[in-house]
Amino acid sequence: MGCKQHRIAMITLMLLFFSVAATWTADAIPRYALVIGNGAYQTMTRLANPVNDATDLAAELSEYGFSVELVTNATLGEMVGAVQRFVDIVGQSSGAEAALFYYAGHGVQFNGSNYLIPVNANIQASYELLDKSMGMDSVVRGLEQSGSNFNLIVLDACRDNPFFSTRGGDRGLSVMGTGGRGSMVVFATSPGDIAQDGIGRNSPFTGAFLEAMRVPGVEIRQLVTTVQRKVQEQTGGSQVPWVNLSYTGEFYFQTIEQQLKRSQEELAGLQDELAALEKEIAQREAAIKAAGSVEERRRLEAEQATTKALEIAKQIEAQRASEMENQAREVLNSLAIQDALREEMDVRLSSQAEALSRQAEQRKAELEYLRMQQAETDQSLQARLGTIAQYNRAIQDIQMRYTQVIQTVMDDLDVLHDSKVAAFRMENPRDPWETVIEHDIRLKDGLASLATATEIEKARERVELERRLQGEVDPLRASLETAQSELHGMRFEVSIDSATVHVGTFDTEAKQFPITVSVQDGSVSFTQSLFYKIESRDREIIKNEYYRVYSAAQSGALVGKIAYRVFKLEGKIWTVFPEYVEVVNLLEEDSVLSKAWERGKFVESSPATTFSVDDSVVGVSLGELKYNLMVSGLPLDSVVYVNGVRQPDSTRDVFTGNVGNSRGFTVRVESPWISRDLVMRYGTKVGNGKVAFCDISDLVEPIGILSIPRPDLKVSLYGMGIEKSEISMDLSRSGYSVKLTPGKYAVLAKLPEDRYGAFSGSVIVNAGERTVFDPGPVKLSVLHRYEETLKEQDVLRQALRNRAPAKKIGWSAVGVAAAGIAGSVVSYLLYSNAMENYENAILSSDLMRYRGDAELWSKLFTVSLAVGVAGGVTSGTVFAIDVPKTRRLSEQIVEKEQLADKLKQEMDAQQAREAMDAFMGRNVGFLGF
Repeated sequence: MGCKQHRIAMITLMLLFFSVAATWTADAIPRYALVIGNGAYQTMTRLANPVNDATDLAAELSEYGFSVELVTNATLGEMVGAVQRFVDIVGQSSGAEAALFYYAGHGVQFNGSNYLIPVNANIQASYELLDKSMGMDSVVRGLEQSGSNFNLIVLDACRDNPFFSTRGGDRGLSVMGTGGRGSMVVFATSPGDIAQDGIGRNSPFTGAFLEAMRVPGVEIRQLVTTVQRKVQEQTGGSQVPWVNLSYTGEFYFQTIEQQLKRSQEELAGLQDELAALEKEIAQREAAIKAAGSVEERRRLEAEQATTKALEIAKQIEAQRASEMENQAREVLNSLAIQDALREEMDVRLSSQAEALSRQAEQRKAELEYLRMQQAETDQSLQARLGTIAQYNRAIQDIQMRYTQVIQTVMDDLDVLHDSKVAAFRMENPRDPWETVIEHDIRLKDGLASLATATEIEKARERVELERRLQGEVDPLRASLETAQSELHGMRFEVSIDSATVHVGTFDTEAKQFPITVSVQDGSVSFTQSLFYKIESRDREIIKNEYYRVYSAAQSGALVGKIAYRVFKLEGKIWTVFPEYVEVVNLLEEDSVLSKAWERGKFVESSPATTFSVDDSVVGVSLGELKYNLMVSGLPLDSVVYVNGVRQPDSTRDVFTGNVGNSRGFTVRVESPWISRDLVMRYGTKVGNGKVAFCDISDLVEPIGILSIPRPDLKVSLYGMGIEKSEISMDLSRSGYSVKLTPGKYAVLAKLPEDRYGAFSGSVIVNAGERTVFDPGPVKLSVLHRYEETLKEQDVLRQALRNRAPAKKIGWSAVGVAAAGIAGSVVSYLLYSNAMENYENAILSSDLMRYRGDAELWSKLFTVSLAVGVAGGVTSGTVFAIDVPKTRRLSEQIVEKEQLADKLKQEMDAQQAREAMDAFMGRNVGFLGF
């Protein structure tokens, strides 16, 4: 119950805070979601997390006003039916605010389309995907026609599936349209890549998506960006979510107004519980007064003691909540006063704009002067160290106070437990029918239950108090971290009064003055040794230079101008490195000598410049230093090697390590965001108690990474500057990738069979960022299609020419048929004449001659008739086949000629547009644009 009282106080403060930001109340526009999670696959790899992912997302969406249908481990029929119901209900809602489709499980692409795999699918070949899985095209078309204001498709469906990688399907999912205007498609990883299933309850993508959803007031684009960054961090860059967007509006899963409404409902419930608790206490007080026996009264008093202890704890928390409420009201009042003043100022400015403008400029100059003066004080090292020490003291005080409170609460619970034990023993005497052993067992069990309950209560109270401790300490730690981050690497200039210049005895052999500059700037003190060397060997010049420095030193005219930078070494230990030292002669207002560190080269700190910031600023003995190497200015995602050994990851942009007593060392820095590795060498041993420091910020040439997830295309990349040569890129199964210096680049893309580019565009690459560029659908170029059409024309004409031999054969067969028919007619007539002669001369001696002639012409008739029939059949067959083919070839040639003319016109129009663009570019100044 005490925890709920604390929640009431926190919710009250949230309500007061949100009431300032809330300016409108969202209308109850319907939201719909279909969530599918498939993991229990029967014939392929089972997945552990899709059902968890879908269940958790469905529960979260229900909290944000979505009407959710959750489908898990679905067959093909169940998936198709769920999609149909989803599309129908969204379409019937007449303008839903949002329609969300989420799928987690196995997914595959085939021939450029994406398919979601049901748990009972048994797919042996790629073509079976069309009948045994659900295509995403149907979902996209259904949402496009539903009339929803915003369609969101989330696919965590690219999990590793070796089955399809060996049977015709590609790994991962392919690029997919957004389903029309007002839509967004979010993939768990880039097209063609594999998403991880995860080792926890949720996959990396869905876990990051759920975490981002729970933050109120986050627009969908910002939410997706957060998810992309989180997943990339969790997977070490191996998985990068990808988004396709055509939505121009704004969408929030939960606005501040919705969160306010939910908080109001929760607060009302907690207040009812508190009222019930107070009623319970009053009823028990009445029962104690009316108790008829001592045992009953003691039992009620014990229960009442427990309830009152909880009530006291709640009163303490209520007091704290009241204080927080008063503070919040003060903030609200202050904001109201500021708003009133702002309105008054606007009215005044509208009537006296010119006069106030002059006054504002004058005041601005005065404030700038005051700010500069204030900055000199606020930016001092001591002021910043004092702030850090104050934060440390505050954190220690709060932790000590809570330690005492926790101990007090634990002691109170122990006392309460002792009273419960005493009451339990009194309320449970040995019954007449019990043996001593049975009574002891009953007491032992009851006391064990009391002890367990007490330990649970103590653990709960401890957790609650530690949570409250974190609530107070975390903001202070965040502020402490901010103060330390701002101080880390900051440059400070030492005033002339804080630096002392001492000139030693002139070295006659080396012809130089040893000069020591000592600095005492608050807690920071260090000494820098310099040498003023006279390079000339001319006696007169040596004399003049000698007395110049000697006279200035004797008169105290040599002063030091020093700048140093402060870095955090380890824990609360800091160190100082002199960045610039100059010795100035005030008599001549001229610099005697100066020294500054060089970027990329090591310098050493002095043992006296290391200090610790705890609750106060104190010195540190040299033995407390664990590190003697520091490199600052590291690029993003750096890996540091010292003497060839990889070191742990750097903190922010600074690396600290230890090179021991080695006589020199080599440091190499690798990063995906720089064009080449950086190598720094130090040839001597680091002094005892000193730190070798190197700043490489000026040496880092930042780059960005460009990814083009289209391995199916032939892509060329060119710089947009003077250099026009093609930039080589790495090609993998996931597409093209290349490291580039920041700038604008031209991208040309075409299909592999196309000699001419059909797509041209540009992309901007920023330093330290991975830019994903997708050319989208790429068609064959007009010139390529024109050339292919001409080639097809030539093939058809050649085929038409190849029909000539067939025609010759046909006409030859016609001739043969005509000759055969003519021969058969002549033979028949002669045969008829011979038969007539034979019949007339049957008694003549020429009978046998006439009979022979008849038989001869009969045979010739048969042969001629056979030749004529064969020739006719042959010619008919040839012409029956040749004529349709010839006609089709002629028609195809005409079609290709028409297509070629159309493509030629399109090419001419394109060349005209390019010429006009070039003309406009050359004459932009003349035209006045």
